[in-house]
Amino acid sequence: SPWARAAVIFKRMGVDATERLLGASMVGGMAGFVTGSLRSVLSEPMFKSQMTTKAGMNLKSYSVVATQTAMFAGIGAVFVGGTIVAENVRGKDDMYNHMIGACLAGSLFAMKSGTIQSGAIACPLLAFTAAAVDYSGSTIRGSREQFAKKHPGLLARFDIEEGTTPREH
Repeated sequence: SPWARAAVIFKRMGVDATERLLGASMVGGMAGFVTGSLRSVLSEPMFKSQMTTKAGMNLKSYSVVATQTAMFAGIGAVFVGGTIVAENVRGKDDMYNHMIGACLAGSLFAMKSGTIQSGAIACPLLAFTAAAVDYSGSTIRGSREQFAKKHPGLLARFDIEEGTTPREH
């Protein structure tokens, strides 16, 4: 059965896969907690006359935070899980595995919203984002040469943060 094959794949992946899944879920959950908190604060009524009851508003706020936290944790886990499965099935670690994981994570948006259109938009959008991050070397920072042109006085700090020495360049 497909479930038995999936269990074999995950067992073969070992502890590293479990750590990656838990890490992605935790980071996603933290991001969801922050966005849910902001969303609940920004959606609260401005005037007391708009409030139904204080208890009702608190319950709604907690619900928004919990929903966002769970959604983002799930997206992180599905992204990493899809990437890990793609790595093991394909036998190589490249940009396409991350694109597959991102597309699977985008499918969660379709499940949450209940429309296929949102998944059809989220899948290529997240896959493109994953490809762009991989293409940039998993960093949004420019090269050492670009940094040296713009901030020559901070080059030593750049080398420390990147873990390189000036002689390596």
